[in-house]
Amino acid sequence: MQYVYAINSSFTVTSLLDLPMLRDILEACNLKPNYSLLGRELGYDRRTIKSHYENGTPDPHRHKPSMIDKFYDVIQTLLSDDTPQQFYYKRVLWQYLVDNHGLTAAYSTFRGYILKIPVFQSYFDRKHTSPSMQHTIRFETAPAEQAQVDWKENIKFLLHDGTHITFNILLMTLGYSRYKLAKVTFDRTTETLQDTLV
Repeated sequence: MQYVYAINSSFTVTSLLDLPMLRDILEACNLKPNYSLLGRELGYDRRTIKSHYENGTPDPHRHKPSMIDKFYDVIQTLLSDDTPQQFYYKRVLWQYLVDNHGLTAAYSTFRGYILKIPVFQSYFDRKHTSPSMQHTIRFETAPAEQAQVDWKENIKFLLHDGTHITFNILLMTLGYSRYKLAKVTFDRTTETLQDTLV
């Protein structure tokens, strides 16, 4: 019986990717490789050369499923527009999943998972607007000379029993120490302002 081999006689091994083809050629010629010589020429250990020669070049990317994949539907539901709960930060979503759904992944792993899924990452991208280019000019005042008062108005809050409440937060920043005082109010009347400042 006659075998015909179509072998290129000028084959050069330049990388680990060439080793499977070298194996086919040497097996067809009933020859064995010199792993030490190949290792010196390619700059690898002979055991690495032997592993790549016998098993082929491994896939550089592991296709291991993530431990967060089983929470995909829960995350998708929580980040949908139909859910009244909003997450402005990935850490808050991660903590919610740890507390309520038994997530055991580290925060850095969770952050990388969200980053790899464009739909989830876009949810957080649209929550953060670009920083303002306005600069605030600060000036110093003497103690007890002035304060800035702001009202954070009409904050809606959903209680555990499903009822919605609306409230305001009176925030006063002292001019000298930058100390902040905050108080929850349910109206924005002058009497409420005076009672809070006293």
